[in-house]
Amino acid sequence: MSIPNVSGALRGWTKKTTVKVVTKKIVNYRTVEDTTDATLDLMITPMGPERVARKPEEQRSWAWYVAHIKSRSGMVPLKLDDKIIMPSGKTYRVQGPSDWSMAGFYAYEMAEDYQ
Repeated sequence: MSIPNVSGALRGWTKKTTVKVVTKKIVNYRTVEDTTDATLDLMITPMGPERVARKPEEQRSWAWYVAHIKSRSGMVPLKLDDKIIMPSGKTYRVQGPSDWSMAGFYAYEMAEDYQ
C-alpha cells in the first residue's frame, strides 16, 4: 500500500521563507557548525498542551513547536539537534524529526533555542 501525497493539503498553510539552517558535523574530532541559507515552504505552530504534558517533567517548561516543511526533490531533511534561524532572529532546535517525505512533507518537534 502506498502512502498518498498530502502536501496539497498544506497549500495556504505553509509559506516560503528564507531561513538559516545550522547543521553540525565532526571535523578532526571537533564539532563544527555549518550555516547555510535555505528557502523552505514551512509552517511552525505551538505544540498542543496534551503533547507537552507527555514530555519529561524537566522539559515541560520549554517553548515547544511543531514545524511542517513541504518536501521537494533535493531537500536534505533536518536531523536531531539541527537549528532553524528565522528572519526575525528566533531560533528553533530540532528535538524530534519525523520523515513523512513519501507523503510530501517533513514534521519536526522543535524547541525554542535560547543560546
